[in-house]
Amino acid sequence: MTGTRLLFDTPLDPAQGDELGKYVYFLDERIETFTLVKGRAGEVLGIELSAPANAHEEIRRKLLRVVSTEIVRQLDVPRRTLWEIPGRPARDVLDELVDSGAAFRSGPGQVAVGGPLLKAMRAFDAVLLGLVAGYGAVEYRYPTLLPMSVIDQCGYLDAFPRFAMFVSRLRADIDVYARFAELTPRGRDLLALTDGAAHCLPPTMCFHTYHQFAGRRLAETAVVTSRGKAFRFESRYEHGLDRLWDFTIRETVFLGDRTAIRDRQAALMEDVRELLGALGLRASCEVANDPFFADADPRVIALQIVAESKREVRMPIGDDRSVAVASFNYADDHFTRRFDITAPEGTHLKSACVGFGLERLAYAFLCQYGLDEQTWPPLIGEFRS
Repeated sequence: MTGTRLLFDTPLDPAQGDELGKYVYFLDERIETFTLVKGRAGEVLGIELSAPANAHEEIRRKLLRVVSTEIVRQLDVPRRTLWEIPGRPARDVLDELVDSGAAFRSGPGQVAVGGPLLKAMRAFDAVLLGLVAGYGAVEYRYPTLLPMSVIDQCGYLDAFPRFAMFVSRLRADIDVYARFAELTPRGRDLLALTDGAAHCLPPTMCFHTYHQFAGRRLAETAVVTSRGKAFRFESRYEHGLDRLWDFTIRETVFLGDRTAIRDRQAALMEDVRELLGALGLRASCEVANDPFFADADPRVIALQIVAESKREVRMPIGDDRSVAVASFNYADDHFTRRFDITAPEGTHLKSACVGFGLERLAYAFLCQYGLDEQTWPPLIGEFRS
C-alpha cells in the first residue's frame, strides 16, 4: 500500500467534507485508510489515502465523480439542533467490555454481546416498548428474510445500493447438489448454481410493515412496532459497537393522516427526551439527512433538511465522538403510494417511523455510566429480563 494526496480544484466547506467522509470507503475496496486534508478555516482541500499505487488514478477518477455528482450538488441548507440535554462525561468502554468477556469481536462489524451490555439492551427495549404501547402500537415479530420484490418496491436499491445484502440458495436440483459437492471451496462458482437472489437481508424493520399493509384501506391510524436484526454493509468497521454489519433495531411505524402521525411522532420524541433526561444521559437531537448515492438529486437531500423530515438523537461515546441512537423519519406518502395504503375514500395515507439502534443505545449508556450495574439508574439497573 502507498499513500497519495488528492487535492480538489475548489475546496469543500466543512459540512461537505463531513458528508464526503461517509462515501470514501464505498468508492473502491482497495482504499485502506483516508484522512481529509483541511485548511486553517476548516475547509477541506483534498484527501490523503492509502491504496495500491496502481489504483491511485482510478480512485482519483471515482473520488472526483462523487465530489461533483454527490457532494457539491447538495444545496447549502443549514442543519438545526432541536434540543440538547446536558449530562455526564463519556468515555469509550469497548475495550473494557471485550476484556471482561461482555463483548466478543467475531469479525469486521460483528460483535457478540453479553453481560451488562446485553442487560442494558433488554432494559431499554422494554422501556421503549412501553412508551410506544402508550400510542396504541401493536407488536409484530417479522421473519428475517425480505423478498427482493419488497425492497425494490420501497426504492431502497435506487438510493442506497451500497448497503444492500442479498440472500440466495442452491437450486433445487440433485445434479446441482452433486456438482457443488465435487467442487473445492475455491472453485465453487456459486452464482451458476443458485436461484439468483430472490431475497435480501432487511436494512430496517419498517419495510416488513409496509409489505404487511400493502393494498389495505385503514379507517384509523395504525401503529406497528417490531424488533429485529437489520443488515447494512458499511464497507469499513473501525470502532466496534458504533458501526455494525448487523444490529438490533426497535422500530415503530405510524400510518394515518398527516396531522395524526406527526403529532404522535412529536409526542414520542418528547417522551424520549424526557426519558434520557430522567436517566441523566447527555444527548442531543439534530436535523439530519441520509447519505444518498447513485447520482441522487440534491433537491431530495435539501428537502429532507428543510422539511426536517429526518431527525437523529445522538449521544456521546467519548471525546469528540458521538453516535446516532435513534432516528425519527417522516416519509409523507413515499411508501404508502408505492404499497397503495389508503384511507377508505382512496387517498393515500402518510407514514412516519421511529427507530432505535439497541446496541448503540446500550453502548452509549455504558460509555456514560460504566459497567458497574450498581451505579446505574434504577429504571435500567433494576430491570429483570
